[in-house]
Amino acid sequence: LPAAALGTFAERGDDAAKAELLQQALLADRIPVGADGLLECRLLAVSTERDACCPLGGLSNEDLRRLGKAAEELIARGDGQALFFLLPSHCVKALPCLRASASCAWPFYLQLCQ
Repeated sequence: LPAAALGTFAERGDDAAKAELLQQALLADRIPVGADGLLECRLLAVSTERDACCPLGGLSNEDLRRLGKAAEELIARGDGQALFFLLPSHCVKALPCLRASASCAWPFYLQLCQ
């Protein structure tokens, strides 16, 4: 999710704003990449509570609002480079086995995000 979209969500924070936010999610092939294949943006992985792992409804409005406030602060302090957040609850489909497998694959997820 683009940081600017999270910042916009933080201002409203209702269900309609959440629907608009999720429509702004980008596929991995849309993230800015240079000719050398390196990212031309900052990609930050978001970690959720271990017991919640990947909640079926995604992050709550309050969690997204707090993340949006943090995104606004990071944008203000940043160097102008595009900023994106990788949310575990929005990058995979919530299957019944997801909670069990996510706890086993968590180190791989973190390695992917580094």
